[in-house]
Amino acid sequence: MSSIVARLIPAWLRKYQLSALPTDLVAGIVVGVLVIPQSLGYAVLAGLPPVYGLYAAIVPVLVYAWLGSSNVQAVGPVAITAIMTASGLLPYAEQGTEQYALMASLLALMVGALLWIAGRLKLGWIMQFISRGVSAGFVSGAAVLIFVSQLKYLTDIPVTGNSLIGYLSTMQRYASQLHPLTLAIGVTAFALLVANRYASEWIWQTWLSSSYAKWAERLFPLILLGIAIVLSMALHWSTYGVATIGRIPQGLPSFTLPHISDLQEALKLLPTAGLMSLIVFVSSSSVASTYARLRGESFDANRELTGLGLANLSGGLFQSFAVAGGFSRTAINADSGAKTPLASLVTVLVMIAALIAFSNVLAPLPYALLAQLSWPLSSADRYCDVEICMAA
Repeated sequence: MSSIVARLIPAWLRKYQLSALPTDLVAGIVVGVLVIPQSLGYAVLAGLPPVYGLYAAIVPVLVYAWLGSSNVQAVGPVAITAIMTASGLLPYAEQGTEQYALMASLLALMVGALLWIAGRLKLGWIMQFISRGVSAGFVSGAAVLIFVSQLKYLTDIPVTGNSLIGYLSTMQRYASQLHPLTLAIGVTAFALLVANRYASEWIWQTWLSSSYAKWAERLFPLILLGIAIVLSMALHWSTYGVATIGRIPQGLPSFTLPHISDLQEALKLLPTAGLMSLIVFVSSSSVASTYARLRGESFDANRELTGLGLANLSGGLFQSFAVAGGFSRTAINADSGAKTPLASLVTVLVMIAALIAFSNVLAPLPYALLAQLSWPLSSADRYCDVEICMAA
């Protein structure tokens, strides 16, 4: 019995040193607070209600912290899996509907199953044959598609499609539906995020030291979110036609078994699930292996496959969409002093607190701002290791 219990408890927890507790607590709180707006934005990018971004940062994070290969990698909703979810489900369900949410969870289950099977078959060696240029090119192309797909929230024009040409053509067709106030809010938010991303060195360092300036840049999206909520409430933007996220359901994600009426449609999702599995593994392993090398730790690619697989499998049963290791959130986690996966468990507690205590506070948040927070301009990836950024 004792041997079974020992196997269930991860090695990092059995050997945990209390000296790491203060930094793990700080890192977990910092990451949790900073990625709340980003998680909401990624859910919108995936075509789901914003609350699903918080759901995706709870159960999968818990499972990966217990079973994953990296001590500091922070998993959760990321831009690439969000846009692939939206593109893959577009032919089968309308975004925002219950059926769409169930299919997003089903896709996460399929991704998790494929990753878990690959881990059991010890296919971790496949990462050696994926060149950095190929993965970087794919992610760069997805970044353009992400930007264009979010124009519907920036302009209130019903932009649809699963390609760049499709998005642009529908935008031209419905250009007369442009909402000026929504556009003004979105453009202002975009300009501020651009300034924060590319001119922060002289903007923040005019008043702050370099270390404080770095944290001011990272906190800026959260500050901007708070300002937007206050302005939306004070100026009653919703009465002028500005779309806001509205009431977010309180409480934790519930156990939901994804289902689909037609098995053939589920099988049609297999190519998308296969490609997503590969991207999730390559991107997450790039981050995890680099940090393992920098910290003098071992990295097991097959264990990474298993951890990511079980994280997505469990998330798919608790209203999550596909997750992966995040470049920016991992950089923040490590830079904040995280020593072990306990930091990720603390991040989960922050997400739970946001769902239980602060869900109504987010209701006035305009979609025009939320869309900008899913774009890399709001991330902290400029501080990540050079090799990790190259892998992105």
